[in-house]
Amino acid sequence: MKTKMKKYDNDIEVCNLTHSYNINGKLVEIFREINIGFKKDSITSIIGPNGVGKTTLLNIIAGFIVPDTGNVRIRGVSSKEACTQKKIGFVSHDHGLLPWMNVFDNVLLTLTLNRKSNYHNLDEDESKVLQILDQLGLVDWRYYFPYQLSKGICQRVSLARALVLDDVILILDEPMANLDELTREKLRYDLLKIFSLNPRTVILVTHNITESIQLSDFVIVLSNQPAEIVKSFEINFAGKNNLDKVIVPTSVEFNNINNNIRDLLHEKNS
Repeated sequence: MKTKMKKYDNDIEVCNLTHSYNINGKLVEIFREINIGFKKDSITSIIGPNGVGKTTLLNIIAGFIVPDTGNVRIRGVSSKEACTQKKIGFVSHDHGLLPWMNVFDNVLLTLTLNRKSNYHNLDEDESKVLQILDQLGLVDWRYYFPYQLSKGICQRVSLARALVLDDVILILDEPMANLDELTREKLRYDLLKIFSLNPRTVILVTHNITESIQLSDFVIVLSNQPAEIVKSFEINFAGKNNLDKVIVPTSVEFNNINNNIRDLLHEKNS
């Protein structure tokens, strides 16, 4: 007798996804029969070889691409409906800031556009923007325009635009790709502090194995094309309740998972 899953145990259900692209008249299968459940208020990293379709998978989950087969349910509705209901915050490696707005106004615009009612308290919104800018070390940059900032700072502002929204699922496509290593380490720590204060469901694509373990509750490893799930790791010792692990990832458990993921990637990419 099968045990019924409680409703909304998972914030996101990815069921039997298959997708292909037409490349020069040839149908290339990107991934097949992908099934993933993303638990509420958990951080899940997806890692795999270059070009395997990780970004495509995120775009399908976010409702930007319709898969060949299968479906995605987000809090009980389709991904398209979830977008309409403003349940998703998407951050890519291209920051997408509006060049005619400064940092503060770029982040404030997110709150303005995502209001779910006509109620609007500008003072509350501005206070919220200042809070998230402070948490990401951006307060001193709030009057700068994107052209005056490095790519790394612009990327932090892009993250701020998503993090300023309450109760949204965050989909992050290599959000730290343009950051130097020390800034990247600091941002990992900042993100975990933010998520510990305000838990939310996060899907992260990264090519950095250490980063995936430090930030996540779960790490999903994909094979080469057509991509399939090779293995899913549950990270019990790192994450929201173990912020010190972000700075010094030296535990035996950490190294074992790191080595296992690295071996799987080498094996599936050979």
